[in-house]
Amino acid sequence: MMNITEFEQSLVRVFFWSLFNYLIFLTIRRYYVPDILKDNKDKNYYSLTLFNIFHALVMGFKSLELIYLNQITVYDFHNRIIIWESFVEYSVGYLLYDTYLMFIIDTSRSNKEVFINLLHHLFVVIVAYYLVCLSYYGSSMNVISYLSELTVPFTNLRWILKKVYGGTDTKLYLVNGIFIFITFLLFRVMSLGYCIYMVFIIQPNISGGCTGYNLGGYLGYLMDPIGVCFYILNLYWFSKVCEGLKSKISFKKKSYKIK
Repeated sequence: MMNITEFEQSLVRVFFWSLFNYLIFLTIRRYYVPDILKDNKDKNYYSLTLFNIFHALVMGFKSLELIYLNQITVYDFHNRIIIWESFVEYSVGYLLYDTYLMFIIDTSRSNKEVFINLLHHLFVVIVAYYLVCLSYYGSSMNVISYLSELTVPFTNLRWILKKVYGGTDTKLYLVNGIFIFITFLLFRVMSLGYCIYMVFIIQPNISGGCTGYNLGGYLGYLMDPIGVCFYILNLYWFSKVCEGLKSKISFKKKSYKIK
């Protein structure tokens, strides 16, 4: 478990990463917003999409790198991956700044979308930061769970394609929807499902108990229920992806029949 001095140093690094993300967002907002977007809400949302994609690529590809280099140990929950702890601090800094942006800038996000994103951010901060950075526990499982970030570029591209590059009737929009389905299935349904398997099957067989049993403390006992809630949230998103792709393919078939 991290001591108080290490915790203070970690908070300083998280704050630094929040400032770094602030500079990234300002840079995108100033130099990379296309002229076609006239509405200030759309300009802000466009900046957020690129901002989200940047974070997703950093975390997603680092996860792939660690898995490819065989740095994870599925059967050792106490194995520390020092470099990954730094990346989690960067991710927490991003999540905190993104949460801040939800309240201070005007975008086209609905209240429901804001609430679900806040819930997602809260789950990730608690599970990732508390387990990996504070408790030095479950780093390998966390690396696998961050593969879910590889879906984010495609989900954000959907809005960009809709608003900037031809709308929803283009082949590119449909292809992107197919990639959203594939990446969600691989990196959210399957890989996060494997994390649930690690928590409830592998972990008890190794240690004789759940995460709370191994960590102790009230927050430790919340880790597994939060992980289940996070997985359910992702299954809900996947159902929405399936509905959207199904309706889009059905619409395309009807269009071809009319022609």
